[in-house]
Amino acid sequence: MSNSHRIEAWGFSGGIWLLWRNNVCVEIKLQHFQFLHFSLRVDFGEMEFTGVYGSPQLAMHCYLWENLCQLASYVQSPWYVAGDFNAILSADEIRGSTTSLRRCCRRFQNCMDTCSLEDLGYQGPQFTWHRGLVWERLDRALANQSWLQTFPSAQVFHLPTLCSDHCPLLIDLGVPQQPVPLQGLPFRFQIGMPQCLVVLFAENGSS
Repeated sequence: MSNSHRIEAWGFSGGIWLLWRNNVCVEIKLQHFQFLHFSLRVDFGEMEFTGVYGSPQLAMHCYLWENLCQLASYVQSPWYVAGDFNAILSADEIRGSTTSLRRCCRRFQNCMDTCSLEDLGYQGPQFTWHRGLVWERLDRALANQSWLQTFPSAQVFHLPTLCSDHCPLLIDLGVPQQPVPLQGLPFRFQIGMPQCLVVLFAENGSS
């Protein structure tokens, strides 16, 4: 399929599928089994995005945190990171279970601190994943200071679930406050109105 890039699922879970329109130009920069990193250009400059699918195997999380920290040392543009991290940051991001408290990972917060990433918050339901009586906030959007300064009015919305036990994230970019220095990449696109990104992570199974 043209205008797409896919990281295949491992077994019955995982997988990331990036799709874009004809008027959008994307450069894939790095592929990891738990994330896809790419850059794109708009009228006001270049941005970098990382789509994440954290492994449900907790032992694999250390590779995600380590590689994101290494990636951060190379990112010089506004940077946005979003997806299913399969991890939480605090106990109030769980309802209906105590066993999932093991996902409350200090290393996740340490990774965010090392990468200088901040949680963008959300509008809508508190939790993004559920199974039975267990609800958790496993999906989120993060950004560095350069991105936050470029999109000070950006908002993240938790949309209703459709065919997955995860809810999609809708990111309304708002209007950029100031230009971003161009990096000389040979492509560009215009974001339509309203300025939004929809983050959908294709999963063959559940977290």
